Amino acid sequence: MPLKFEKKDVTEFFLARSRSECCFGVPPAMNELISVKMRNKGAPMTLDAPVIVRGRLRVGAVYHDGMLESIYAVECEQVTIEDYR
Repeated sequence: MPLKFEKKDVTEFFLARSRSECCFGVPPAMNELISVKMRNKGAPMTLDAPVIVRGRLRVGAVYHDGMLESIYAVECEQVTIEDYR
């Protein structure tokens, strides 16, 4: 679920186990989301393919504007889009 863009690339996003766990489906539990921020350049936009995220995982409360956003966060070095067809 993309959150921020830089031109055509995504610089911040949430990883969820299922696409149905976003604004159109059942809201995910706090332990079912991972907040991802790209360290260098952004990643290509995709909603319909599995991705591999490489970086440093941090476990702990992440707040945004005083609201709990996630409990898992990744400082991402690289995103690879899997070809599953």
